[in-house]
Amino acid sequence: MSTLIAPTPRLHRLRQRTVAAGEPARLNPLEPVPNWCKLSRADEVTVCRNRRKVAAGRVDMVALDGSVFWILQEDGKGRAMVHQKDGLTVFRKAGNDRRPRHCRT
Repeated sequence: MSTLIAPTPRLHRLRQRTVAAGEPARLNPLEPVPNWCKLSRADEVTVCRNRRKVAAGRVDMVALDGSVFWILQEDGKGRAMVHQKDGLTVFRKAGNDRRPRHCRT
């Protein structure tokens, strides 16, 4: 179970819980999504270029062929379109195992 520790009102630290093996559990692990067709609406994603975060938010729409998707960016930055030819890597918050209706396996 995670515990919030607030040494000052402005700074919060999150204590990591440990698993049975003794290794710290990752609080919000991200998994790469090479096939964008497997993204679902409302998935939490992080978009990176050269290992640097360029955008993050929730998936708003995905094209049927998975070549493009739109995200509603966090912190009120608006809606952004992401295309496969942009050379970006997409990571999704782990645990979102839902498969969209339009995706064929």
